[in-house]
Amino acid sequence: MSEAYTFTNLSPIEFESLCRDLIGEHLGCHFEGFFEGADMGIDGRFKSASGDIILQAKRYTGSFSTILSSLKKEAKKLAELNPKRYVLATSLALTPHKKDKIAAVLNHPSVSTTDIRGLTELNE
Repeated sequence: MSEAYTFTNLSPIEFESLCRDLIGEHLGCHFEGFFEGADMGIDGRFKSASGDIILQAKRYTGSFSTILSSLKKEAKKLAELNPKRYVLATSLALTPHKKDKIAAVLNHPSVSTTDIRGLTELNE
């Protein structure tokens, strides 16, 4: 792919909606969406008998340190939610090292670097 779409023209709520659609299609499930506002760390949710899948979408134009700071707050919410699987989608370009850092900050068994999707993966 020669040029990546950066998602900067989307509002945060539009980015969340796009991520629910893209990730839901990829996983073969339909994520619930919720009213804009305090969402307890849930931008999308798929409930099943085997456990919840939580989707968190973060549209950032800043530095990687900005998302890490934000995710430190999300880690507390994640621990309370305790989903079976957690998917993070971000508009930032990620490297394997950055994905490892994100997983370490979130520090929850539902988090896998495979489920941390950055700019490149969203464009694919």
